[in-house]
Amino acid sequence: MKKQLFIVLLACFTLAMHAHDFKVSGLKYIINEDELTVTIVKSSKKKGELVIPPTVSDNNKTYVVTTIADGVFADSPDVTTVIVTDNVTTIGRGAFKDCTGITSLTLGSSLVAIGDSAFSGCTALTDVVITDAVASVGKAAFNNCKSLTTLTVGSAVNSIDETAFAGCNRLATLNWNAASCGDFNSNSPFNGLNSIKTVTIGNQVERIPACLCTNISGLSTLTIGNQVKTIGERAFNGCASLESVNIGNSVTDLGVRAFFGCSGLTDVVIGNAVTKVGDYAFGGCYALKSVTMGNAVSIIGENAFFGCRGLTYFVVPNSVTIIGDNAFDGCNGLTSLTIGHAVTTIGASAFGGCTALTTVNWNARACVDFTEQNHPFRFLNSLKTIVFGNQVKRIPAYLCYMNSALTTVDIPNNVAAIAECAFAACDNLSSVTIANPQALIASNAFERCKNLTSIPGQQQ
Repeated sequence: MKKQLFIVLLACFTLAMHAHDFKVSGLKYIINEDELTVTIVKSSKKKGELVIPPTVSDNNKTYVVTTIADGVFADSPDVTTVIVTDNVTTIGRGAFKDCTGITSLTLGSSLVAIGDSAFSGCTALTDVVITDAVASVGKAAFNNCKSLTTLTVGSAVNSIDETAFAGCNRLATLNWNAASCGDFNSNSPFNGLNSIKTVTIGNQVERIPACLCTNISGLSTLTIGNQVKTIGERAFNGCASLESVNIGNSVTDLGVRAFFGCSGLTDVVIGNAVTKVGDYAFGGCYALKSVTMGNAVSIIGENAFFGCRGLTYFVVPNSVTIIGDNAFDGCNGLTSLTIGHAVTTIGASAFGGCTALTTVNWNARACVDFTEQNHPFRFLNSLKTIVFGNQVKRIPAYLCYMNSALTTVDIPNNVAAIAECAFAACDNLSSVTIANPQALIASNAFERCKNLTSIPGQQQ
């Protein structure tokens, strides 16, 4: 009796086991725990067009196909076309690895995860569109897809492994639509893919991740969508072939080193919503010649334009209140500078190394005093002319201290005070005109100006 019971139970168990897997049209499926969906676990289909069906039926029951298991179609060189229909949510690890004949890939609208090495080594694949439901792209997912030229990243992607596109050395066009992707470190998925020439940031993107396109030396064309609010740190650091950048009116935050070292960049337009130009944002952009800055910028960060040797003139807009340390240090082609009326603070060596600067238009109404060791035009013996605007009430201490090229200074009627050592030790200063006879002049404002014989006005 016990033996008969065992045989019956064994038969039932065997039937149950077989009820959980079945084959249809060369594909083997296993029924998932929910008993409503299935996973493709094996295939005898190894050539031509491969279509993953949205549903499949067995024993008069229809199941939704949701998953392609690990390695199912790997090493199938005769597969040329893959169509993943809309119900599939997961493509497993190495599912299509080394399918060297795939030239066309269509991913369904429900796909959420692309596993590690899923399409690695698909060397004939030329165009990939990662659809808008995909959230994650795994390690080496498209590694060594050596014919890939165009990539579109969908709006839901929030995680891409740094090796996902390693070895895709013909990738030329990147369309980035990921609205909430996390930041990358210096090894972003596209780092060093110097074949990329065009990057388009889609209109649904609000934040460009840190280091997204860092060190892509071939990038020459960048289009930033009209909803972008933040450009992350180092997002385009080291893109040496980039020549022009238009930062639209939606952008409010321009990150640290966002375009640092873009040595071919010549023209920058900063829109009317950016409030701070981040530290080193355009540092090392040696060829930069023209910067148009919007009317919302209040802070120019430290080293923001460090070493921009191509700049010959710069207008600090009237919205700016702070110019950071070394902001324009090393801009040795700069000859003309205009300081807006809202500037209150200028950091140490902000214009250090601007050895060609000859003319400054000074409009700052309430700038704080400088010191003997920290004044904006220190050691700039090229400075010949400083023009004070009609809103300037007070000339700060040490403003032009030791500027030996100054020969003439005209101070308009609106200036009511000249602070200590404002023009001290200007060795070649020989003529000073002070239009306001009631102006309060610090006793040492012009001390050690050895060629100045008289100072009109009233001593403080």
